[in-house]
Amino acid sequence: MNYLKRILILYPILLFNFHQLIAQDVLDLLNTADSLLAEGKITESIQYYEKVIKTEPKHFIAYNNMAIAWLRAKDYEQG
Repeated sequence: MNYLKRILILYPILLFNFHQLIAQDVLDLLNTADSLLAEGKITESIQYYEKVIKTEPKHFIAYNNMAIAWLRAKDYEQG
């Protein structure tokens, strides 16, 4: 029973810390994509936006910025 108490106490803490790691990873990917887009490296930035979306499928900023990248690449079929 003692182990069960420990698990119940530690589980929310571990889950919260894991979510923070994922969030920071996504933020790093997004920042890299934004920097690449600002440097004019459009193809590379789109690849990073796709990584963000793969990790966080509802990340609307990544979708928005990827659409901007497609427009800059004049890839109207994608955007």
